[in-house]
Formats: sequence, C-alpha cells, structure tokens
Amino acid sequence: MGVQVVRFRDPTSVVSLHDLGGYPIDVMCPRCTGHALLVPDHTDPGPTKAWSRRRFVCPACALTGSWSWRGQSLWWGGVVDPFFGQPLWLTTRVRGHLLWALNRKHLDLLEQFVAAGLRERGPNSGLREHVTSQGWNMSLIERLPLWMKSARSRDDVLAAVARLRARLGDTGR
Repeated sequence: MGVQVVRFRDPTSVVSLHDLGGYPIDVMCPRCTGHALLVPDHTDPGPTKAWSRRRFVCPACALTGSWSWRGQSLWWGGVVDPFFGQPLWLTTRVRGHLLWALNRKHLDLLEQFVAAGLRERGPNSGLREHVTSQGWNMSLIERLPLWMKSARSRDDVLAAVARLRARLGDTGR
C-alpha cells in the first residue's frame, strides 16, 4: 500500500472568473469595513447573464445598492470586485504576494488545486482556438502565478486559504 495522491483535474476550461462571479461575491463594506456581499439580482427580468444585475448588501450596517450592466467594461482579476469596485473580503499575503478569491466557490477551487499532488490540465487545454501570445483563452488555473503553483509554496498557500476560510466563518467542508 502506497500513499494516495490527491488528483486535481482543471475544470476551468469551462469555468471562468465570470462564472464564479455569478455567485455572491464577498467584499468589504465602504461604510463600516465589515463583510458585505454582492448578490445576483434576479428580481428584474433583464439580460440572462448571471452578472448583469447586482445588489450590494451589508448585514452589519444595512448599506445597500444596485448595479446593472449598461454596456460598460468590467475588469475581472483583481483585488476589487468588477461591479462596484469595492475591495474583496478574501485577501491575504503569502510569501510577499497577494492571494485573493471572489467567494467561497473560488476559494474551494484554489484550495483543491494547491492541495493536489497530481495536477492535470482540463480536457480542452492546449486545444483552444485563438490562443495568442498574451495568454488569451488560458484557463483560470493556467493563469495562476508561478509562486502559487510551486510545491514549495503549498503549505503557506494552504495556511492562507485556511485564514481566508476563517474570515468567512467557515471551517471547511
């Protein structure tokens, strides 16, 4: 009997930050700096994209707001949410780098990837059309920085994920 290796197969060839943004996003409230949420607003029949309408809700100070897509560009992939531009709740430092996640689902994906001893590319990796030298059409996992992919950083990154999970009040599965 040998040691069982945890396997991770990249599902992000079909899952992107846009898809993860279809779930509630954890942000910092601009009024009280508490934990607030950006939730999809399905009350108005509008465009069918999951991220086309958002509500800002802070349970601590009762601040609310709404956002709807009006053809403007959204910037995904930073430490602020792409809708209201508020700092993400799930951010921490690891080895001098910034680790961030949009929400619990994003945090779970990062944890599964980092914890895995065997990491496999998704079914469509390397076969996507229109791949350019700028990295367009790379999966979410393929775009992770090298420090996060390094086996040397594994324990530190997993400890950081645990700290972020604690900020959610969630001890794991």
